[in-house]
Amino acid sequence: MITTQFRWNPDPHHDGIVLTGAIAFIDGYLPNAEYFAQYGPLASVLQGAGLLIFGKSLFGLKLFTSALVILTGMLVSFRVYRMFGFLVASAVWAIWSLTGPMGLPWPSLITTFMIVFGLSISFQIRGAALSLKPESLIVAVQLLLVGALIRIHLLVIVGFIIVVLYYKRHFLPKHYFQKIVVISLFTVGFLVSTLAFFGILNSYVEQSILWAFKHYATPEITMTYLSGLLWFVLIPFASFLIWKVTKLGLRRKFLISFVLVNIFSLILIGSRISIERNSQSLYNPIFFLTEFFRRMLLSWNYLSVSGFIFLAGMMIFKQVKKNSEIPLPEALLIAIGTGTLAQLYPLFDPWHIWMISPIFLLIISLLVPRVSLEAGFRSTLLLTSAALTLVLSVQFSSNLLNQNFDFNSKLLRGMTSERTDSPNIDRTLIALEQLDSTETKIRFLCTDGLYAAASQHFMSEDFMYVDWGLGLSPVNESTRMIFVCNYTQEQIRVLSNQGWQLQFNISNGHLNYEGVILRNALFKRS
Repeated sequence: MITTQFRWNPDPHHDGIVLTGAIAFIDGYLPNAEYFAQYGPLASVLQGAGLLIFGKSLFGLKLFTSALVILTGMLVSFRVYRMFGFLVASAVWAIWSLTGPMGLPWPSLITTFMIVFGLSISFQIRGAALSLKPESLIVAVQLLLVGALIRIHLLVIVGFIIVVLYYKRHFLPKHYFQKIVVISLFTVGFLVSTLAFFGILNSYVEQSILWAFKHYATPEITMTYLSGLLWFVLIPFASFLIWKVTKLGLRRKFLISFVLVNIFSLILIGSRISIERNSQSLYNPIFFLTEFFRRMLLSWNYLSVSGFIFLAGMMIFKQVKKNSEIPLPEALLIAIGTGTLAQLYPLFDPWHIWMISPIFLLIISLLVPRVSLEAGFRSTLLLTSAALTLVLSVQFSSNLLNQNFDFNSKLLRGMTSERTDSPNIDRTLIALEQLDSTETKIRFLCTDGLYAAASQHFMSEDFMYVDWGLGLSPVNESTRMIFVCNYTQEQIRVLSNQGWQLQFNISNGHLNYEGVILRNALFKRS
């Protein structure tokens, strides 16, 4: 099921950003120094290794990503199984895999696996008691430090862990705090030295920290940004109402399940209402309801974040009220969860929430004591998750039936799509794959990295979002070939009049805001 989902609808832009880096690495280029690596050097190194195992194509990268999803789901489900039983654990795994962004191979999934793995080896439950394994925590912290070369946000988690360990050091073995700090400093020194040795330290800081901060970490407080916070309140509230439906005294579980399936079915139907772009505003009640229904299908992901915040807040409140300290294991879990929330800044759209929700599900399952779970709560959890799994499975089957185009290009072989522009993407990729890779480098005036990967050329001049060769000079007399995407026929004609010989000109299936067809084209200097 997961593998099938990861075969769908390639995204020339987002898939291209990741795939181009992975291919560039296994082709011998240095991350950051010789190709753009927004998420740091380690992401493309690991994904490149994945291509060596699963094949040098987008499907190979998605197989690598699906393996990460499966392993992450297994680790979380094992813990959920011990708390809630096999059926709920299976439903949680299915719900998470069915609500993802259709196989987007984003590096955040690698760091999510790292955090989940670190939690799994560092904490254990014996009976109803949560305990910490100190030596395993040292390993987990080093893993997080390495993971910071993918997402710098992981340093926030490490910082919170160190602070908690400092204030709780009297509960730790003698010299343990000094030991973990020294080992961590050694790890940081080793990583920095390695980056400096390969000559990529400066470009790493420039691309993965400064560039990313400039473009993403200073958002304006707009209605759109604030509305994202609204879902963290509305989704748990709506889920609470659904929970109440199962507590109305209806004894027949079949009837309760029927009610839940119908609720989620209505939500599924409502989520598929099409709204014109110029009407997509929260002031439009139809759009608001459509968004609400769509996000209700992702309710487990929202609930994982909201549930952690609620649970951590209640634990802190109770301990303050009793004027007592939170035990060390619980304090560390709250610190790790709070640090993980940093990954939702500045974007907390459904997909960013989905990518880190397993971390919160695992933390919640560790924090909630077994003895506090009522039989009624278990029953409600099972019925709700089963109903949501059924409806999401219907949606999955519907999407599967709509995948009616099989790609023929080498880069997308094995992929299917329902996108209307799929034939255009395929034709462009085939044309680029036929080029001699030993030819002069192509300058890409295009933000879609999928095309750069197809031609084995990794240079680009787009400094606004994607750039496969930071610091390149603009098109000049030495430039022999250029590739453009999303150009109008008039723009292509202008380039032809400037002495560029047109090699191919393919419609990409999109229209600009004026309704003019956009095209992909390759030029060679006459």
